[in-house]
Amino acid sequence: QIEMTGFKHKSKESLRKVIKKRLQIRLARGAIEEVKKLLKAGYSPKAYGFKTIGCQQIIKYLDHQIDRSTMINEWVNKEIQYAKRQYTFMKRDPHIHWQEV
Repeated sequence: QIEMTGFKHKSKESLRKVIKKRLQIRLARGAIEEVKKLLKAGYSPKAYGFKTIGCQQIIKYLDHQIDRSTMINEWVNKEIQYAKRQYTFMKRDPHIHWQEV
């Protein structure tokens, strides 16, 4: 039997701060440029690989449907929703001992 430790943020604002920081790193490392390159190579914006959180928002930004600030806010919100779904699913596992961070 394996015992695991799960980390849960004390507040939604704490989670938002961490996700926003991680997202800024992804942007600085070229997330937008990577999506541009793939689209330029001929991949469809509707391709399965572009269904991921982040890619959807970047494509909307590149298509001028939303501005950069809206792209970031939507991306952060989608990441928070995903984190909540993960926690909801995993909190039932009796082998995970949760710690607040």
